[in-house]
Amino acid sequence: PSPPPPSPPPPPPPPPSPKPPWRQLNKSPPPPPPSELVSRCVDPSDAGLTERVVNGHPLNYKREHPFKVAIFNNGNFICGGVLVAEQYVLTAAHCTWSIQSTTGGGRSTKNLFVHAGVHELSNIADDPDGCIQSRNVVEIIYNAAAAYDPETDANDAVLLKLFVPVEYPPPPPRA
Repeated sequence: PSPPPPSPPPPPPPPPSPKPPWRQLNKSPPPPPPSELVSRCVDPSDAGLTERVVNGHPLNYKREHPFKVAIFNNGNFICGGVLVAEQYVLTAAHCTWSIQSTTGGGRSTKNLFVHAGVHELSNIADDPDGCIQSRNVVEIIYNAAAAYDPETDANDAVLLKLFVPVEYPPPPPRA
């Protein structure tokens, strides 16, 4: 009796699935030089201002944290957020949880806007120095693998996809 023929090699592994946008961020190329808007609106030479942000933490200059954004629904401020890429904002899921679709099913983004470059909430409509970029939100992305629980606030994070990217940069990568 001869030995049995060798078994065929196992099939190759499937190609990796595309990573969600927030998983790709750390491998992106270095950001381009600041745009004219960022160069004009984020100016460390304005140091010494006593103006403040959330909870009264003092800033050294206007837009010291240009990656922070203000989120509005139906013209009302609902939460802050942070740019994680030019077209994505990370915020708390509880901020968008109560937004109901007017057509049924899912969350409506029709009246949901992100304002980047805001220094004072009271000046958004006026935009006195031309530094605010307002963008429609086109998608609210919840984490399907770790769903938000409104009763316990577990997994209280959501991504907002903007219709058009903003010029303000996300925070620098941490070492």
